[in-house]
This record gives sequence, structure tokens and C-alpha cells, in this order.
Amino acid sequence: MESNVTISFWNDCNLGDTVYEFGFVQRIFLKAFWDTPIVAIQEEIKENGFGNTVVKFRRVAERCVFEACDISDYQLIGLYNIRSHDNITLSNSATNEVYELKDFDFVHREQGNGCDNVGRFSFEIDKIIKTGCCNGAEYQEC
Repeated sequence: MESNVTISFWNDCNLGDTVYEFGFVQRIFLKAFWDTPIVAIQEEIKENGFGNTVVKFRRVAERCVFEACDISDYQLIGLYNIRSHDNITLSNSATNEVYELKDFDFVHREQGNGCDNVGRFSFEIDKIIKTGCCNGAEYQEC
């Protein structure tokens, strides 16, 4: 699948020569070619006061990977530095969703034939996080 994405990144304080304290946000616009995401599930199951098994904590996350072509040499250092920022988000034009990215990584390879580079972006996004019971019930009552 392909879609247009926007990666936005900024820091909570100034980073090197870049002044972020006044709300500066950097953005890069890319055409993404997506791989199939890998889904990871973490959960903690306990027994409540009535002897029923309940999910006390559940986190469903996706490890997403996409590639983008035609990345020039001068853009590479900036893309490698994205990971240094406190805040990284991705907007996907195909789904109109915005995600906060965790464990962001970027690597590249040359396209060959004198062409620019191919970038491989990977990150984790939380899809579902459940903690405790619904409606503010005490854990013993869920």
C-alpha cells in the first residue's frame, strides 16, 4: 500500500542550534510504501474478588515500516537526527490518522544508477491501551 505521510518532529527545549522554545516544528512530506505491520500484545490478567479472570492491563501496538524513495544526500543527516527529538508524529493521508511515534528508527540505502537514496522508516504506535476497569469501578469489582 502507498500513501502520502507527514512526519512532524520537535523538541521540548532547544536542540543544538535549533530553537524550539517558541513552538518551532519541523515537517517532512514523503510518499510511503508500507510493509505489513507486526502486531504485539502485552497483557496482565488477574483474578478479581469474585473469582473471575479480568484483564488488568492490555496494550496492543503495531510495529510499522515503510520505505520512501528519492531522498537526497543532504536530507539524510536530518532524517537520522529525528530520533533525537522528544516529539515525533506521523499523519497518514490514506487514513486521516495522526500517530505519536515510539521507538523511531531510520536507515537508508543507495538506489543505484546515480539516483538518490531509499529511506526505511520504522516505529511503534499504540493502537489500544486498557488499564483497570470501566466506569471507574474498583479492581475488586470488575
